[in-house]
Amino acid sequence: MLALALTARAVAADVGDEEDRALTTLVAEQVRALNARDAKAFAATFYQDGFAILPGAGDEARGTAAIAALAKRWLAGVGNASFKLDKPHYGSRWYAGELVLTSGSRLRVTGVLRANPTEGGPLVYNIGAIHISEPADDRAVLAAAAAGKLPVLPRLAGAEVGAREDTPDRIATFADRITDDPAAVVVGAAAAEHAIGKAAVSKLLAGWRTLKLSSGERIRYDDGNRMLLGWYVGHTEATVKSGGKTVKVPYRVLCLVMQPWAVARDQSATATLLAAHLSVALH
Repeated sequence: MLALALTARAVAADVGDEEDRALTTLVAEQVRALNARDAKAFAATFYQDGFAILPGAGDEARGTAAIAALAKRWLAGVGNASFKLDKPHYGSRWYAGELVLTSGSRLRVTGVLRANPTEGGPLVYNIGAIHISEPADDRAVLAAAAAGKLPVLPRLAGAEVGAREDTPDRIATFADRITDDPAAVVVGAAAAEHAIGKAAVSKLLAGWRTLKLSSGERIRYDDGNRMLLGWYVGHTEATVKSGGKTVKVPYRVLCLVMQPWAVARDQSATATLLAAHLSVALH
C-alpha cells in the first residue's frame, strides 16, 4: 500500500494566540498521521468524545476508538493517491480547506478545536469534530434520489430529535447572523457551494431559505473552556421536486455556532454562525 502524502500550509509562524497555535499543530498532526497511514494517531488528535464524518454514507464515528477504525477503513480504500491540504483558512477555533488528490479531484474539510481544562494544569486542546466530504453534482444526486439509490444514513446514537434554533433544518436562518471573522465559512454539497467571509456566506445561505428541510437528528457539543462555543453534527433531509417527482435527499451536517451570554439571551439575542459544512454521500 503506497503512502498517502499530505502537506499542510499553516498560518503565519508568528501567530501568538495559544488556541491558534494549538489548532494549526493539531491539523499538522492529522496530516502526518494520514501521511503515515496511522489511523490511531489520526484518532488521537480528537477529544475522547469527538466526532468524524468522512466521505461515505456510513463513514461517521464518535469517540477515538471508533474514529480510528473508521479512518483505517477509509485510508485502505483510498488506493494509489496522494493528497495536499490546499487553501486552508483558520478562524478562531475552527479551520476549513480542501484535500486535493493527485487525480485532480478535491475533498473539502472543516474542523473545530475543543479546549479542555485540567485540574491544576494547563488547557488541553483536541479536535472536537471534523467533516470531510466529496462535492457532489446536483443532477447526479437528484437522479440517484429519484431512482431510490441514495444510501440511507446511519442513526446517530444518543442524538436529539426535534426542531430548535440551531438544528440542521434552521441553517438558512443564520443568513443574517454570521460572525465578523473573515474565516466564516459555509460548505455545501455541490462544488460551487463554498463561501468564505460574511458577505459570501450570507448570500449562499439566503439562497437556501426556500429549501424544505427536516429537523433531523443532532448531537450537540459545547467547548469545555469556551462556554459560548458550540457545535453539532447531525442529519437533515431536503424534500425537492425533480422531473415532476418529489424526492428526498439526506445531508450530513457539521455546524459551529457562538451562543450569546445569558444576559444577552434574556434580551432575545440569538446564536451566531461561525462555520457549517453539509454534504451528500453518493455511496
